[in-house]
Amino acid sequence: MNNVNGPSLTAAHTYTAANAYSIAVKVSRGSSFGSSTFSPVVVFDPNAGSMDADGWFNAPLGSYPANPAFAGKLHFESDAKFNNGSTIPSGTAKVNLPGRDFVTTSLSWMTINGSTLQLSGQGTIDNTGNYGFLLTGLDGKLDGKKLPDKARIKIWNRATGAIIYDSQMNSPDNAAPAIVLGGGNVNIKK
Repeated sequence: MNNVNGPSLTAAHTYTAANAYSIAVKVSRGSSFGSSTFSPVVVFDPNAGSMDADGWFNAPLGSYPANPAFAGKLHFESDAKFNNGSTIPSGTAKVNLPGRDFVTTSLSWMTINGSTLQLSGQGTIDNTGNYGFLLTGLDGKLDGKKLPDKARIKIWNRATGAIIYDSQMNSPDNAAPAIVLGGGNVNIKK
């Protein structure tokens, strides 16, 4: 937390790990104050590695607002890497929603921090619309560990903010992935 006095706001902060962070700004004048939260502020290392994930998990009840009772298999696949000198990852992501297919049109950012990754971008559902995408993954076998791979997938309408799918509904975007894969893998390559 930084306190800043005066007519302009400037504060420096050094992040120690790649991740997507939220920044809260509180402004006070006398006894009244207001606040704003900005999210995400993405800190990444383009040399941290690449990722690929391909698999499925059972969708939690309520994760698909168009059909809150849906609890079937949700298949996904993605791959991403930073090309030499690039600050935006290249790659793809696909999610098979019930009766619909989400496909990325572009990736925005990727963070790799130890055995956890986050990948964000935008895309279409059945070749129409403008939707945001967030994949959070845990490579449970990285560095010789024997933990299950986990994932979180979130898709939303970029114009309205309406959630199309979220396997961890109402969790912050930087929440650790909690859904164990039923099949497939999350792989971080360093």
